[in-house]
Amino acid sequence: GRRRAGFVTTNNVAFFALTTWLLLGEYPDSFWKWSLGFGVVLVALAEGCRWMRPRLDRETENAYLLQGILCVTLGFFAYFDGWQLGLILAAQSVVLLGRAQFREERLPLWLSLASAVAAFVVAANRLADWQASVPVFSAVGAGSLLMFAAWWGQHRLDKLTAPPTLAGPVPGFRETLRSAPGFYLLLGSALWLWTIERTLAHQTALTAALAGAGVLMTAAVYLLRVRAVPFYAQAFLLAAFLHRFVEALGAGATAIWWNSVALLLAALALGHWWQRRWPRTERALPPSRETTASIAAGNAALAALLVCDWLRPGLTGSSADAWIAAAAVLSLVVLGYGSLTGYRALSVAGQTILAASVAACVSVVWASPWTGSSWREPALTLVPVAVLVATAHAVRRHLAVDQNSAPILAWRVICEAGATLLFLGWGFRYVTPEGRFAFFAVAAPAVLAWAQFRREPRQCWWSGMLAVAGTASLALLVREERASFLHLPGIAALAAGAQFARFWSRRDPASAATVPSPLRTAFMIVATLCAWTVLNARMAAAFGGAFTLAASWSLFAAAVFGVGLGLHEKVYRWMGLGILVCTLVRIGAVDIWQLDSLGRAVSALCLGVVLLGIGYFYNRFHARWHDLF
Repeated sequence: GRRRAGFVTTNNVAFFALTTWLLLGEYPDSFWKWSLGFGVVLVALAEGCRWMRPRLDRETENAYLLQGILCVTLGFFAYFDGWQLGLILAAQSVVLLGRAQFREERLPLWLSLASAVAAFVVAANRLADWQASVPVFSAVGAGSLLMFAAWWGQHRLDKLTAPPTLAGPVPGFRETLRSAPGFYLLLGSALWLWTIERTLAHQTALTAALAGAGVLMTAAVYLLRVRAVPFYAQAFLLAAFLHRFVEALGAGATAIWWNSVALLLAALALGHWWQRRWPRTERALPPSRETTASIAAGNAALAALLVCDWLRPGLTGSSADAWIAAAAVLSLVVLGYGSLTGYRALSVAGQTILAASVAACVSVVWASPWTGSSWREPALTLVPVAVLVATAHAVRRHLAVDQNSAPILAWRVICEAGATLLFLGWGFRYVTPEGRFAFFAVAAPAVLAWAQFRREPRQCWWSGMLAVAGTASLALLVREERASFLHLPGIAALAAGAQFARFWSRRDPASAATVPSPLRTAFMIVATLCAWTVLNARMAAAFGGAFTLAASWSLFAAAVFGVGLGLHEKVYRWMGLGILVCTLVRIGAVDIWQLDSLGRAVSALCLGVVLLGIGYFYNRFHARWHDLF
């Protein structure tokens, strides 16, 4: 059989070469007729070999068929040109695919794939010529024929793989046919994409057309039933995004709004499609959930980047504060939308909008000096802080399947830390130096109460950061500014926050471990020290005499000690004793050498009265004091 096929091939090649040499000398314009006719004869001889089996084997039949198809294709190349040649080769690919399916043979299928490649090369050559016009009918027709070949091949493959097949030529043909639909589809979709690019080049509708083509291409999976359709549709979407960003870059500002809207809707639609498979696509889509989730996440990221690019001019403009607030609220809307629809990748990608809002809030609004003429800017720049807190709460309640998972915990910690830092920066920028201590001191117990109510021990440390910031702001003030009565609400708030934590832990024992004991102790110590600092500044500003300090310290220590007795708090009692020790040291080291007789007498008298009173209570109620301490 192989020798016969070799002899036939040699004979036909010699005959074709000799006849072509004679024909070109006499009738140079008739070569296509000779090549086409000789190819048809060879194809007919291949069918004759099939009828004469088993006398003639398959090798001879395949030799005639291969030579015939080559001659026919050469005739097409000699006569047709441009888009006509592409259409003819695409049609030839479909015809050869039909013969392969009818005969269940590999060779016609391989010849069909080769014809499809030739059709694509010819069409691509025409599309690459930017000087020539693009006949839309011919270009779309060539791509449509290849798409039809993909559908036909997949339809035949489904029939072959559904029932159990018998041994023979079918299994080998089925294995070859398995990759054919995706190959036809790749060439056809590439032609369609290139045709849209060339037809609508430098026109405003190009981005919207590519986005719509991507959606239609994805919807074609229900008709074509080829699993590669949705993957190739992503190429249309990516091309649309590329043109959109190039358009915005060239314009120096936001591109045409309806292009952005069409592109955003297409990305969301395709993202939802990949997130949740629609019915009747089980055999058309790959079984890997990781693959579908990755593509859905990619579409969500593209949609978020598009929104950030749309918001970019506003975030850097004159009314940046309004855009900052709008972007923060929009990120929260995206988070809620992704949570309600189950599109969690979109919720995660939407955080880029919040990140852009926070970055603009730091780099644009805070960088410029605040004139203090209006409270519009301070009010709007607080919106990202509120959105960060709401995002951390929403992540915990709606998105966290496992509360202790590392990504969810990291996400929440980043949001809470960002909100705390933004709030600190906001306070230092917009609150006057005299009122910063009261501002942070009131905010710290509020955060502590929220942490205990939500049973979040981690948020207690953010409250500690606010308390530290308030104490530092008080320490940085001059003596006259420390004497202001504005600090009293802050001191009261710190003390009340510590007591509220104690009261709530007794009321709800399950939340007793929420507030760490060192943090609650630190609140009481900070409240006492801040009150002592304000008292010193106030006495110095009001009287100016040094003898009043020792007396006021003694009375303040007695008051702190009494508060500790009334509230049953060891921290206040030890702080009162500590202040008494400081008073005694001051009298012995400073007052007795610097003050006059009256000043030394007043200082010593006040300290003696306080010490005698405390000693009396200790001796009178010794047993109870032992229990309290």
